[in-house]
Amino acid sequence: MNKVKISLVAGIVAGMLAGGAIGASAQDETSDAQAATWVTGEIWYAPSCRSATLELVGDVRQERGYRCHPQTWKSDDPRFGGDGAESWNADVYVTDAGQISIISKVWDVRGETGGWQCTKPTGLSGSSGLFATDVQATDRLVCTGDGDNEGLTAVLTATWTSSPKTFEGLIIAGEPAPVPDF
Repeated sequence: MNKVKISLVAGIVAGMLAGGAIGASAQDETSDAQAATWVTGEIWYAPSCRSATLELVGDVRQERGYRCHPQTWKSDDPRFGGDGAESWNADVYVTDAGQISIISKVWDVRGETGGWQCTKPTGLSGSSGLFATDVQATDRLVCTGDGDNEGLTAVLTATWTSSPKTFEGLIIAGEPAPVPDF
């Protein structure tokens, strides 16, 4: 009789543990999709780019509509790969240090089930035009997910001094910390 009770208790405990493991496993799968994830990858240059339209406004040369497509984004995270396009505008100033551009950029990355819109805060570039070099040689990109990436944000650091370009950063659920008020 004692053996039957022990077997029954062991069976119940094993069932509870298995049920807990299944529940934990299912819960982990759900939370993993939203968990913070470190990502690294490469951006392969486009075979062709469209030049901008130029307009002189006072002493400022406005360059509007640069676009390089298609770029190939490859990553160790399948959510951050696919076909991409890079577009930017620049205002070019002539200074004692030479031509300096203030540039605003956006990237559109399309994967099989979702995509990303990435922007970089306005930055400085030495010279102007299609092959202008970022003064810092790296950029911080903030990317908003869509499709299967809806609700995700990626904050990336991209290095433009290599070929292919490289990036690394963090994918998070929601939005990054807000800018503080003064």
